[in-house]
Amino acid sequence: MSYIHSNPTTPTSIMPDTPTSTTSDTPTLNFDQTEFLAAGVDLDASVPQGDADIHPPTWINGHILPHMENAPFIKLIEWGSEHQDMDEDEDENDMSWYFDLCELTVPERLRATSEQLYNAVTNRLIIVDVAEVAHERCPNCWCDFDEDVPGVDTTPVRTPCGHLFMEGCLLESLKATQHARCPMCRQDMVTLAR
Repeated sequence: MSYIHSNPTTPTSIMPDTPTSTTSDTPTLNFDQTEFLAAGVDLDASVPQGDADIHPPTWINGHILPHMENAPFIKLIEWGSEHQDMDEDEDENDMSWYFDLCELTVPERLRATSEQLYNAVTNRLIIVDVAEVAHERCPNCWCDFDEDVPGVDTTPVRTPCGHLFMEGCLLESLKATQHARCPMCRQDMVTLAR
């Protein structure tokens, strides 16, 4: 099977061999369908009538993705749809979802050392004057250091490795992940020399 086709009148291009047909009973396949057929996907299967509203055909860049009903865990949302609109009561800077997710993924037995890590890291942080970093943003929550974020200690702090964070964001992140590594460079903030 050759992938390079050249024609004296056109430049060399890379394109797959695509099965084509000259008879009306065999359909012409495009490259996307060929991959699906090679993977054993039955392109002739249809969506059950009752599920048509639940699993409508999915299009990306003008191509239909066949059999999205076989993967209900994949949810594609069209840009600008009502699902992407923020609820009126949501705060765009609310990071609680992130910390809740970390809490779910960290086993309880690892959380026992959180107080020790918290104390070890807070003793190593350097408090920075807001005026020095007013034009910068916390890389954790993307809020300006001079911005007031409800429920978060917005005091700018510098880690032993030199990165700036809001103290509340950094400490919540460390509590959730159960290690004393800088979220930016992953260096251990307890053992790193100042």
